[in-house]
Amino acid sequence: MAKHRKTVDVSEVLAKANAFLAREDAYVTADMRMGVAIMIESILHATGNYEGYNFLGWTREGGCNRWLALNDPNADKAPFIGDETRRVYYSRREAAPRLRKGDPRDPALYPNAL
Repeated sequence: MAKHRKTVDVSEVLAKANAFLAREDAYVTADMRMGVAIMIESILHATGNYEGYNFLGWTREGGCNRWLALNDPNADKAPFIGDETRRVYYSRREAAPRLRKGDPRDPALYPNAL
């Protein structure tokens, strides 16, 4: 009897992993998020899709803007990153998102970011 192989779209797995990593409810622990982060990183690397990640506290929750407001490039960024297990991963083959004006993912909002 031949085995049937089933494939899964990496972008679907990435979307589910990113949604899980963004959760903050009491049912999801930092260890659980770290496990998902390790899993999605290995999938993205194995398929040649890894394009990096960013911390949600830095991008979507305004950490970068608060750090920039200090006007001190030597200031520690750690307090502005937040929980390091809350991340968003990016894929090379993922279409570039259409960003609305003011979307915190828009690099134009951070002209002086390092």
